[in-house]
Amino acid sequence: MLRPSIGEAGSYFYHSHVDFQADTVAGPLIVGEADGVSPYKYDDERTLFLSELFNVTDKTAKELGEAEIILVNGKGYRGLKGSEAEASSPYGKWDAAVAEPCGAAIIEVEPETTYRFRAIGGVALSPLAFALEDHANLTVISIDGAYTKPADTDLIEMAGGQRYDFLLETKSRKELQKLGKRNFWIQVENHYRAVNTTSYAILSYKTDLDLNKTIPSSPPEERPNHIPWALQDWME
Repeated sequence: MLRPSIGEAGSYFYHSHVDFQADTVAGPLIVGEADGVSPYKYDDERTLFLSELFNVTDKTAKELGEAEIILVNGKGYRGLKGSEAEASSPYGKWDAAVAEPCGAAIIEVEPETTYRFRAIGGVALSPLAFALEDHANLTVISIDGAYTKPADTDLIEMAGGQRYDFLLETKSRKELQKLGKRNFWIQVENHYRAVNTTSYAILSYKTDLDLNKTIPSSPPEERPNHIPWALQDWME
């Protein structure tokens, strides 16, 4: 049984310590404030749990190679070839005969709403960076389960075990109408590895505006966000 102490409210995660289950048997663990009051005001919250998909069995996990894709909330498109991901080719092949191919995680939000996003790095090997298409207004408010002073950024860089909570004020109906879309890419990259891949989730607005509702069945041909390669001094 977990018994958090006063002052330990924040974003955490659990994982197994049996063989390589540490990278697969895992998930978010959120500790709320004892009085239910956060020092930062927001309307709702969303969780981004980032994990790796390795094209190996538990028996062969001692020679992992590199992650085929980075999953967001356990979902993601098939592993991309190098030409598609603008990176070296990941391990494994996609089976075109699969009746229900993998799809991206859909993170639904409402217009003109402030969300607390809890980003959790549930990975074993992959240093990560991610950015949200046309949403550069991220405000970090908590790091590794501890509240911080607000810090504005347009991307998040994190490694295994790290957690970053940030606030996002979503777009207005007028802004969505001007952009002409309701779906935006969440672009996730792993850096500093022998094989580096680009993975995606989707930030999707719930609205009655006459905008395309179709969820893309495949990732974009070109990266929508520019994420610098060297991020060792990010947020220092």
